[in-house]
Amino acid sequence: MAAQRKAYPNIQPLVLERSAAEGFALAREAMRRLNWEIVTMEPPVQNSLGYIQAKAHTLVMGFTDDVVLEVVGDAATATIDVRSISRYGNHDIGTNAARIDALFDEIREGIRKGEQPVIEAEPGVPIPTRKTPR
Repeated sequence: MAAQRKAYPNIQPLVLERSAAEGFALAREAMRRLNWEIVTMEPPVQNSLGYIQAKAHTLVMGFTDDVVLEVVGDAATATIDVRSISRYGNHDIGTNAARIDALFDEIREGIRKGEQPVIEAEPGVPIPTRKTPR
């Protein structure tokens, strides 16, 4: 970890002034825009950890790399932590760090554009409905 921090000091968790649910939704949409294949995901419920596991492919050789994103927070703040690892070879020549930077840039761009991600309802919590007058 020390070598990683020294080589890539800018790779830090992304902290957003958004709820954990909204941070999760922003990250999920950013991954989709980057054409990553989402394998499994579990949104954060209340103050629990949410995660997304995805596969990304390198541009040159089309190698599959694995990405794990974790979101934790509350109603006001979301912390997004990402790990990316190559399945092949001993050195990725900075590809994984660049992938994390690209994801964080995509999330920030979504926020800058005023993106309103769809936040899925928590299990067991009813979705509010608007009552129409009769």
